[in-house]
Amino acid sequence: MTRERLLSGALEVFEEKGYSLTTVDDITKQAGASRATFYLHFKSRFDVIEALYDRHRAEVESMFQELDRIILDDSVDEVRAWTAATLQWYSENSVYSLALEQAVLMEGTAAASMRRPYLEYMPRLRDAWPEARHEEVNMRVWLLVRTMTTFFIGREIYGMFAEVGTEGAVDAITDLYVAGLRPPA
Repeated sequence: MTRERLLSGALEVFEEKGYSLTTVDDITKQAGASRATFYLHFKSRFDVIEALYDRHRAEVESMFQELDRIILDDSVDEVRAWTAATLQWYSENSVYSLALEQAVLMEGTAAASMRRPYLEYMPRLRDAWPEARHEEVNMRVWLLVRTMTTFFIGREIYGMFAEVGTEGAVDAITDLYVAGLRPPA
């Protein structure tokens, strides 16, 4: 119960101040807990981000399992629907998404532990690529996720791409996914 209060308090403070400006004291104050209580549950502020990531892990895995199901079928409409749904997920989880992005950028090597093993959730895509290129296709998925994340942040924080609109952005990101994950001939 206390751990959940700390996680909820962290999200509230992240929404107000962002990850980069949030301190452990901010989180404990928002949660009505002491620093000692915080450190019983978490080693650091980044540990909170990892706990929040664990909270969303099943959803993220499911999204990539769905992409794996459709990406090789040449169904641009299905990939487009996946892209739209994924962007919607980012919007619905915007506080977490933005805090995670800031944490990854700030924490450097600590954040390396959060490198997603996309191909674990995408066996069809993995098996469609030569084994010697599995790390490359994992990187391709990572780069495409980074593209979607960068678009989301640009739109949410800076109001970028307003003239393109959501539909235009979904089309552009879909085109990148379809072309970028096509297995070699």
